Amino acid sequence: MSLPGNFTSFDKTHIAFRSYGSASDLVPVVFCSGIACNDVYWRSLAPALASEGRLALTWDYPRHGDSGPPGDPSEIGVVSMARHVLALMDRLDIPKAVLIGHSMGVQVALETYRLSGGRVAGLVAIAGPYGQTVGNLYGTGLGVILLEILQRAAKLNPKMAKVLWVKACAPSVADPVGRAGGLIGKAPKQVMNEYFRHLQRFEPSELFAMFKAAHQHTAEDLLPMIAVPTLIIHGTRDVMSPFFLAQRMEEKIPHARLIAVDSGAHTLPVEQPEMIAEEVGDFLKQIVPLGQSSPR
Repeated sequence: MSLPGNFTSFDKTHIAFRSYGSASDLVPVVFCSGIACNDVYWRSLAPALASEGRLALTWDYPRHGDSGPPGDPSEIGVVSMARHVLALMDRLDIPKAVLIGHSMGVQVALETYRLSGGRVAGLVAIAGPYGQTVGNLYGTGLGVILLEILQRAAKLNPKMAKVLWVKACAPSVADPVGRAGGLIGKAPKQVMNEYFRHLQRFEPSELFAMFKAAHQHTAEDLLPMIAVPTLIIHGTRDVMSPFFLAQRMEEKIPHARLIAVDSGAHTLPVEQPEMIAEEVGDFLKQIVPLGQSSPR
């Protein structure tokens, strides 16, 4: 069972979060979602990790889930989301956490490490890139072109864009199209239906602006400097964030470990939740508990 909460973040945004489990000497985990996602991808993993006796936290980006609009409209990029992570940790008096990201949430986790590496005990990257959120769709620049077209269309006629967006994101349309295009793997239909209903809530122009900001971000320069345990779990058939990006992360991050999930797609967290929970649970065993010193 999760307990809901909320707080006012650094830019006056009202951020909603949910806590699973309770505080202990085990380092808490903080989940960072993909863009346009609520906590649907974490519904199995968060309670599974909390059952081990640690605190697990999910939270919503501005205008996502139960969070409010950004207090400062300019604070919509990856760095801003990383600052929300640190604000959440401050709010709950968490000195150090393991960050688990999916999709763009991997970028958020990495940027949080850049901002305050001493507060990050470990990193878990699930089906996500280290930068340029839409820059590698199908291993091409197609995502950037599509985003530009969508942004222009939304600017020309916002009302029509919203109507078309709602229709395009209807589960009856988006689910079969997403599966045919390889964007959705073996994810339960009811989970994806909830995701698409959440997607329908957005104003297209606002969401596309956030996508553009995320695409303009990269943490590639940071990767060789990461000095905490890092686990990468990535599907070999991820067309949104192709597998070669995970391989590059493993090569660049010292002592990172990559788990390749055969036939896994971008919806990996809900495709094989039991396997991911087991692998992440094993990974967390190497994280030194709070109050203890790392062995030299």
